[in-house]
Amino acid sequence: MASMTPYLLSLLLVIALVIAGACFMAWHLFDRPRHALFWSLSFALSGFYYGMALFQGLFSSEAWFWLSSHLLAFLAVFFAAWGHRARLGLPIHKSLMLIALLLMCSVSLIINFFYPEPGLREALAPACALFVIMHVSLILLVHVQGPRLAQYVAGAIHFLFVLSQGLIVVLALNLGRALSLEAMYELYALVSYGLVPALYIAMGISIIFLLATDLAQRLNIMALQDHLTGLHNRRGYLAVTEALLKHCQQQEKSMAVVLADIDHFKQINDRYGHYVGDLALQYFTQIFRECTRERDALGRIGGEEVAVTMANMDSAGAASVVARIRQKLKEKPMHYDGGKLTISASFGVAQLQEDDSVATLINRADMAMYEAKAAGRDAVIVSEGSELMDMDMLSKA
Repeated sequence: MASMTPYLLSLLLVIALVIAGACFMAWHLFDRPRHALFWSLSFALSGFYYGMALFQGLFSSEAWFWLSSHLLAFLAVFFAAWGHRARLGLPIHKSLMLIALLLMCSVSLIINFFYPEPGLREALAPACALFVIMHVSLILLVHVQGPRLAQYVAGAIHFLFVLSQGLIVVLALNLGRALSLEAMYELYALVSYGLVPALYIAMGISIIFLLATDLAQRLNIMALQDHLTGLHNRRGYLAVTEALLKHCQQQEKSMAVVLADIDHFKQINDRYGHYVGDLALQYFTQIFRECTRERDALGRIGGEEVAVTMANMDSAGAASVVARIRQKLKEKPMHYDGGKLTISASFGVAQLQEDDSVATLINRADMAMYEAKAAGRDAVIVSEGSELMDMDMLSKA
């Protein structure tokens, strides 16, 4: 490191601080994801590492300089790994990381004060980076989350950086033992001046790319999600239903759509306020979640109107799901601020017909639902082609 030119160190210092600033802005602006903050700290520490190398002459003791630079390097790679594990939702074993950090600092202390061999000093930080960044590369390639291409690219770049660190370790350990010392120094300089800085910059860019693609994915999800209930909004629901319809038509499978509208919802808002109205919507959609399958498509497609699309389900099966929902609504009133409220709803059910599109299928379920409201509410009407069947009347018969 001592032989690196001031120009290169200054460039790496600036780049590290710019990437640290970009990660910090991502943390500050986008609901403060922990991994962005950890990456910001990692690149900031890298910047201090290069800054120390730039002003190495200000240190009175070479041993203290190397010990300080090793500590910064260790912290930088550990925070980088911490950030990647946080982003992927993997457990973070803080005690193990602390033990590993203390172990590396102890090795640095021994090397710098009791066995000050230049090759070991040069090799220690890259050796730590080799093992930690190898772990990062593996989890990026194995635990794929979000945009796959961005993560695969980041994993590949991190792996190349690992290889460069391994090469640095081998060269540093052999600087004093090589038969052709001049050739070894030239190769060491080539890797240190060219390969490692280029891969370090590429690694930083891959981190920014991960943050950007994660944000794009999140914005896409937000564009298709209802904020209040967590269900698909109308646009998201129609997109998922379109995909399910194509699959069922190709596989010649049945499919059913259920539309539900909370009865007297305006009166709930007028009497109890919009806060309780929002709670009623959340309660109602939670009952839907409990009574439907994970693979079913749920959406809030209107003010108090909820829809569910069920693949591999005919109208009879959908009607039995609705029966469970109605039973739960009766047995489990909504509790709010010391009070409770029993909610009912009107349901329309339609089964996929041969020439149906998403629009015609939903329209038939919608007509059935409005027929249920016209019949006195708290009812279920099933659309069978051009006919509407009252499930309550059929069950009584």
